[in-house]
Amino acid sequence: MDGELRATLTQVHMASLKTFQPILALLLCMMQGCSNPAGVLKEEGALKREIAQLEGLLYADSPDLEAEQHEWEARMAPEHSTLVVPSEIREILALEPTERSEDQRRTVKRYFRDEAESLAGVRKVLVERRAQLKAITRGRPGANPAN
Repeated sequence: MDGELRATLTQVHMASLKTFQPILALLLCMMQGCSNPAGVLKEEGALKREIAQLEGLLYADSPDLEAEQHEWEARMAPEHSTLVVPSEIREILALEPTERSEDQRRTVKRYFRDEAESLAGVRKVLVERRAQLKAITRGRPGANPAN
């Protein structure tokens, strides 16, 4: 099978999963004795929307968080910090911010946002919602609880 045909079949398969996933979810829910399959789908949709909003809060541009990150970076300077961070982050922080590539800036931003105390509450709720979504989609064909 050539690459183009394989790619087309993969696209058709993915579209089919997306199209039939709600139907499969309802059937699976009913087979498992779920008393309210429509409610489960509604809850799933609400969780996915909330997860997207939380991820937006966590990684969106924000002057306050950028200022907090700038202060954190200053505290992370080798002469000031005894905190242990991954070597990749330490190497990027050793560069002047103007010397960092876009990828390096994203890497530091993500690391900071994943560690910042001010975002701990957002991260905690995000973990809880992802676990809830995983629990209601467990065993469902084509389910992708990360979204």
